[in-house]
Parts: sequence; C-alpha cells; structure tokens
Amino acid sequence: MERRWGRTGLASPRVLGVTDQRVIFIKSGYLSLSDRGLLWADPLHEVALASRYQRKDNGRLCVGVRRADGSTMLFNPSSGTGSWSGAEERVARLYALIPGRYGS
Repeated sequence: MERRWGRTGLASPRVLGVTDQRVIFIKSGYLSLSDRGLLWADPLHEVALASRYQRKDNGRLCVGVRRADGSTMLFNPSSGTGSWSGAEERVARLYALIPGRYGS
C-alpha cells in the first residue's frame, strides 16, 4: 500500500494523506494536543482534484480538492516547516496519486 502525506503548514496544522483506497484529512496535534483528529476520509475514486492548481499572489500553491459529498476545499502543500520550496514536486505527486479531476 502506497501512502503519501502533505501538510498544509504550521498556521493550519492539517495533513492530507492518500492511500491505495482512501484520501484522508486529519488535524494534527502539533499546536494543540486536545484539538486533533480525523476530519474526513473519502474513497479515493470519489475524490477529485481541480484540473489545475493555483498560485496565489504571495507565491503559494493551492490545490482544489472536491470531496465525495461534493464540497470543495483548497489545500496548501507546504512542507510542514513553513517552507514552500519543493511544493511543485508535492503537487505533482498528489496529482499522480489522485486520478479524478473537476473543472476545466
């Protein structure tokens, strides 16, 4: 089973994980031990990424994720240390692991 993780950054300690069957989104206990846990877990075949990622004015990359229930969110693939170097590689891995796409 291949597992990949991406962290949204220290300001928002959330982690997106991809396994061979599910996409999971957890709130880590990095900043608070009491405020953590599984936010959602959807079947991999029901999750889709935006057809293109976005680059915000501050230079950060954001990837749109559509969940199985149809709701959407933006995911910032930082390294977890506040560094944005290598974000393009993390986005490429995420797009390779999640086959579904939405938008044009």
